[in-house]
Amino acid sequence: MKKWITVAFASIFGVLLSMPAWSQGNAPKNQPTAAEKKQEKDAKKESAKKKKAGKKAADKKAKDEKAEAKKDASKK
Repeated sequence: MKKWITVAFASIFGVLLSMPAWSQGNAPKNQPTAAEKKQEKDAKKESAKKKKAGKKAADKKAKDEKAEAKKDASKK
């Protein structure tokens, strides 16, 4: 009987010791660091600025083309 209690205790003790390894096994492998997060955030801001600048340029071009068309129409 004492042998079985020792085996059971050793088994439970072994399971308890391996639990931290189990919890780490479920964690995401590639967690971004703070520096990587900042780089991603800066890249998003930069792309948003470029997109906004491109939209402004397209709007200005459309406005200029509209003015040209109006000018050409008034000449006829």
